[in-house]
Amino acid sequence: MPNNKLAQHSDASTNIQVAALMRTHLMFFLPWVFKVLHPGHEPLILEWYLRAICQAFYKVAAGRTRRLVINVPPRHLKSITSVAFVAWMLGRDPRLKFMLVTYGSKLSRDHLINLTRIMNHRFYPSLTCVSAGRRSTAGSPVSTPSSSNTHVPMIAPDGC
Repeated sequence: MPNNKLAQHSDASTNIQVAALMRTHLMFFLPWVFKVLHPGHEPLILEWYLRAICQAFYKVAAGRTRRLVINVPPRHLKSITSVAFVAWMLGRDPRLKFMLVTYGSKLSRDHLINLTRIMNHRFYPSLTCVSAGRRSTAGSPVSTPSSSNTHVPMIAPDGC
């Protein structure tokens, strides 16, 4: 019996440490987001370009980069990484506002749906200041087409 309690304590301690890593480093948060958005798929392998994207986003989070454009080939997880970054940042500071620019309204809606799925996940509050009783629905989404057919979902989160 004591070994079982030790194992439970060890598991809880490990979970707290993993949650702390996910809270502070996008690179650890991203695989969890992938699992939430693609249940049943193989676990995400953090290839070099995903680590580079996470590093670029970290520079944005730290205030060292004010504007960022990510150019990688299609199907390289730009969208998931961008949505993960927004969820990660809103979990750190729910007062932030984001603008994700896409080429079309369907992709804008997909981003917003994915962001909502992440932020409404039962584990998300343990990584953020958003309490389980006050889960956000990704704030106040507004999709506004600009004159160039680019759709911009505006995301204004609820506060903690």
